[in-house]
Amino acid sequence: EDKLKMVQSQLNPHFVFNALSSIEGLISSGQNELANQYLANFSTILRETLKNSDRLLISLEEEVSLIEKYCKVEQLRFGFNYNVSIDQSINLTSIEVPPLLIQPIIENAVKHGLAGLKAKGYLEILLQRDVNDLVIIIKNNHTVIKTNTGTAGGYGLRYLQERLDHFNLLNKGNHIVYDSLRSPRHPLPS
Repeated sequence: EDKLKMVQSQLNPHFVFNALSSIEGLISSGQNELANQYLANFSTILRETLKNSDRLLISLEEEVSLIEKYCKVEQLRFGFNYNVSIDQSINLTSIEVPPLLIQPIIENAVKHGLAGLKAKGYLEILLQRDVNDLVIIIKNNHTVIKTNTGTAGGYGLRYLQERLDHFNLLNKGNHIVYDSLRSPRHPLPS
């Protein structure tokens, strides 16, 4: 648990650094109104992240709420559209996940796939049931990314994999698996 908490605490500074860099970029380019909106939304996310920093698990409902706030922040910066789709058979309050589980994956989908597309960019987050498993799929209209960090080089995904490795050691019967599948460009429906 201590190792899991330590790795989890490394992810939060990574997220904060990226958000502050985004705010700095908006201010530098004279987009002060947008920077103010970004800062207000970022402070809400930061408050919730700090609230969850000592928790190993949060409800999937809390995770989805945090992810939607994160997407709104990134949407302000990059101008893409997004949708979160949840299978109705999934009980968001009864499933628990590590905090900010899918945020690094979404961050990569945005920064490495949508950042330059502006309004043409589209992000889709799907929460589906596969028998007794929860499957989270994150797609953008540049690359499909499905929840092996062997090919990804960022700190966020490396910390995510470390968190999952430690989580899986503690929860031998309840593993979380992350897999990244990249495919040629397949536009998503608007």
